Amino acid sequence: SSRKSRLLSIFIPFILLILSFVFLSPRIGFTLFPASDEGIITMTIEGQTGSNKEALAKYIPLIEEVVSSYEELKVYYVTLTWNSITVYIELIDSAIRQDAWQRDVFEIEKTMLDGLDSLRSQWLLVEVATIENGPPAGSPVGVKLNAANSKDIATLKEVADDFKEFLQTIPWTKNVSTSSTENPGQFVFEFNREKLSFIGLSPDDILWELRFYIAGIGAWSIQSLYEDNDIVLSVAEFQDELNPKNINDLIVNTKVWKVRVWDYSSFSFEPWLSSITREDGRITIGANSDLEAGVLPSEIQPTLIEFAENYNYPEGISYTAWWENEENAELIAATLQSFFIAIFLIFTILVFQFNSYSQPIIILYSVVLALLWVNIWLFVTGNPYSMTFWIGFIALTGVVVNDAIILVDRINRNLNRLVRNSHGKKLKLEDYVESLVAAGRSRLQPIIVTTLTTLFWVLPLALQDAFWAGLGFTIIFGLFAGSFMTLFIILA
Repeated sequence: SSRKSRLLSIFIPFILLILSFVFLSPRIGFTLFPASDEGIITMTIEGQTGSNKEALAKYIPLIEEVVSSYEELKVYYVTLTWNSITVYIELIDSAIRQDAWQRDVFEIEKTMLDGLDSLRSQWLLVEVATIENGPPAGSPVGVKLNAANSKDIATLKEVADDFKEFLQTIPWTKNVSTSSTENPGQFVFEFNREKLSFIGLSPDDILWELRFYIAGIGAWSIQSLYEDNDIVLSVAEFQDELNPKNINDLIVNTKVWKVRVWDYSSFSFEPWLSSITREDGRITIGANSDLEAGVLPSEIQPTLIEFAENYNYPEGISYTAWWENEENAELIAATLQSFFIAIFLIFTILVFQFNSYSQPIIILYSVVLALLWVNIWLFVTGNPYSMTFWIGFIALTGVVVNDAIILVDRINRNLNRLVRNSHGKKLKLEDYVESLVAAGRSRLQPIIVTTLTTLFWVLPLALQDAFWAGLGFTIIFGLFAGSFMTLFIILA
């Protein structure tokens, strides 16, 4: 019966740990780096290509009216460029705002976006976002849409727009966008390669001369872009001295002689995609979104993936899941690898220290079981899994092991002393119980004191902001539970 109760005391917590991963972990969720109130907001109001400073300047009074209405405001700067307005907003310190019962940066961000909603009816792109701490990360949720052939770019753009519209219907998304937006247009010049080769020229020879011609006239780009087009000319707005007719009539110097562009080319007007990327030979457009404060990527991304899996793709179009967890997969994998390396090294050291395999397993058991209570209290406090959580758990591993080491070491010393005093007689069960009780009595106070001092040291860090809460509460709850498990399991 005693053996059965000991086995139950070992296996029941382990079963509860597995159940916590099944039922609690999906509710806890995961975010790479929790957002904290840094008190900094950036705002971008972008017009379509062809807009200029004069066209956007009329919106500045409305922007300033919205921004300056907040009593939490410390300072703001407005920058007007060719076709966009950028606003940098800094609030007063978060501690001062908390003491004065003022709003946090996330609530202000939301109300500020609502206040600028009228600008969207003017066909302006309005994005408001808080500055977050931690390493730069990609969009919280999103997918990459791929086309194998440049001739499918128009179709790819239509699919990306469908995904953008779907993202806008999902609650708690914001700043929904695609990585490539359609602008007023571009003129695509396609050259007669046979004529050019006859005189010993290529499209790039004329491209080089055109670069000099458009320099300083407000051209956005002139480049060889697709394999089935020769030269693409995209400009902010065609001026008197720069239009397709001027380009066609242009006589350029080449390594052979002077040639007129019109004699060797034709052009067409097409929609202009401002940004296109190639990855692994495929043309890619991303559809992504930021999230409102308190919403985890793991809550929204599955909805987007379900839509992506059920979408009826045109021939040649496909998708790839690509969000902040995907972009930082190597970082996440490295952290998990560090954890397992730490466990292996701790186990190896303990084997040499105690000259045993069973005792290190017992010690590490208390570490694993600490994760059970960490899962429970992360769920209760509403803190998600994150990179800071994993860093905290790696640190917790080394701290909890120390309590187990000093207890097991004292038990071994007591048993060795009894063996020496027994003069070769076999120890009785009462002798083992006496060694355990004596070890527990002598090491109880040091374990409790070291646990409490560590808890009170980490507590201010956990309460400082959401970014460090995962690390702090992991150490606090894990150390408390680990110390208890050390005394309960080892003595059992």
